Amino acid sequence: MSLEYVWIDKYKFIENKGYCLSNKFDISVEKVEKPYKKFQIDLREKKYTIPDEFYGPKLKGLTAIIGKNGSGKTTLLNFLYEGDSSYNDLLYIYFDYDIEEIQIVSSLQYKIDNHSNYNVKNLSEEVSRHGGTPKFNNQQIFSKMNIFTKYINGKLENG
Repeated sequence: MSLEYVWIDKYKFIENKGYCLSNKFDISVEKVEKPYKKFQIDLREKKYTIPDEFYGPKLKGLTAIIGKNGSGKTTLLNFLYEGDSSYNDLLYIYFDYDIEEIQIVSSLQYKIDNHSNYNVKNLSEEVSRHGGTPKFNNQQIFSKMNIFTKYINGKLENG
């Protein structure tokens, strides 16, 4: 499962901000306040993507988070790592490569314009029954990132 998009209502200094982390989809989200709060999601499959297995059979893509000092890169990573569900108005969009399905977890109702050929499944009810935001093995992902970073640094240092 791959995290494709996250909306953060308020976390430290990040407010009402969405982050598209997808290599597969263009995702835009608008938070609509009237007549009731909801997310309006526009999801489109990218026209040009990196071929499957470009990075090998297990890695589906790479996402870089870049920006100026103090722009919130570490804050975003901390939020993703903590998987904190105590903040209101959250939206997570995942893509399950094994079953080729878009999965959505949202604290608000949402309307999706799905311009892809993939089924969309709402996991919000299921997740709330199990105590909050899905962590989709965040710690394992960050552990793998650290191993990858050490591997790359070792390669660079050793030529």
